[in-house]
Amino acid sequence: MPIATTKSAPPQTPLAPFDEARGRQAPPLAATGSAPPQGISGLVVVLSTIGILLGFAVSALLNRALDPAALKIPAGISIFALFYVVTQGLERLLEPFASFWDTTQRATKDRDKAVTEAEQHQAAGEVNQAEDKLAEAAQKQAVVDRQRGNRAIVLWAVASVLGMLLSAVLGLYFLHVVGL
Repeated sequence: MPIATTKSAPPQTPLAPFDEARGRQAPPLAATGSAPPQGISGLVVVLSTIGILLGFAVSALLNRALDPAALKIPAGISIFALFYVVTQGLERLLEPFASFWDTTQRATKDRDKAVTEAEQHQAAGEVNQAEDKLAEAAQKQAVVDRQRGNRAIVLWAVASVLGMLLSAVLGLYFLHVVGL
């Protein structure tokens, strides 16, 4: 019994709008505009570094004051399993707080609005206006990327400080456990 197969046609790009002034099809627009990447804010990096250094100093003072016994790993438990559980717990602890600090919502809405307007201008044959809106959308995307990068740096710093504080209070000395 033969197997029935279907062959689908290759996807076709929609025709560009007709440019009446030139008497021909307008060139299709690129899918997105482009904007130079903005990178991560230097101020966020500096403040995060200062926070980590302060966290290190506080954890060293706490460790000296509390003087907890070094963690003894029971037989049958992997050294890395315990540290993995602690770091996973820190990540889960920070997850809800990360959603509170989402500064990308407004820029994302502005980007989506600019893309929608570009599509409307393109459909109406207004190529220049569509390209302007795509450039605006690219600028908004660059802002979104920068804000996401900044948030990642700050959350990394907070997780690092919390990890140092937990290590100081609970006696989780990773280098001591592995023999250094």
